[in-house]
Amino acid sequence: MKRLLAANSGSIFQICKVFRKDPITPLHRREFTMVEWYKVHGDYLDLMKGTKELILYLVRELELSPTVSVMGKGVVHLDGEWLSMSVSEAFKRFSGIDPLAIDPKELRRYLEELGLMVSPEDPWETCLHYLFVAKVEPSLAQLTKPVFLYHYPIALSVMARPSPTDPKVCERVELYVGGIELMNGYSELTDPYEQKRRLEAEARKRPGHWPIDEELLKALPLMPPVAGAALGLERLLMLLFGGRDIGDFLLT
Repeated sequence: MKRLLAANSGSIFQICKVFRKDPITPLHRREFTMVEWYKVHGDYLDLMKGTKELILYLVRELELSPTVSVMGKGVVHLDGEWLSMSVSEAFKRFSGIDPLAIDPKELRRYLEELGLMVSPEDPWETCLHYLFVAKVEPSLAQLTKPVFLYHYPIALSVMARPSPTDPKVCERVELYVGGIELMNGYSELTDPYEQKRRLEAEARKRPGHWPIDEELLKALPLMPPVAGAALGLERLLMLLFGGRDIGDFLLT
């Protein structure tokens, strides 16, 4: 899709099958359906606006209640204002830790105090994920409004554009409804040299997981400013219809 953007396609989208080697849970299947779209001359703020408009459009067209039951554990109100907070703000609010300020050793010590098993080999990003799952995600599940998390640490977003106001974070956003992630998106990084540097850094951390896509790097300088997002359709349908397992909503 990025190569199409570089060929002057304009804003585009696709609905397609995705395959992941993940454990099967009520929220995960190894094959699922995703809608992915790119907005030319847009940014992560446009993705937030567009995602909300898309979900509320479906609620209206399908004549559904704007109050949804989240896997039988609580309700979330889709009407009215939605919440938004930076990732740093969310961590400080729900765990007392600022991910942009804490030393990696202090983070490991804090996780051990929580009773979480961490390895000295676990990188900072993995430790931060453990803390997110243990403290932040359960707190997001208690919110009765959808919430956008934005300005992720740049180390967690290989292909996202850095924020012009803070080089430690990037213009990435995720939507959570009842603690369930629905959408992930970001203002796209179009600097081929910075993109290659980041991909090479990821390849060193996880050999075999991040092959360098040379065709993508050639296309990046030709891309317009653009933002891209991906949203899991089965998860969205499960929430809108009050389901408890995405397996009941798989699209064929």
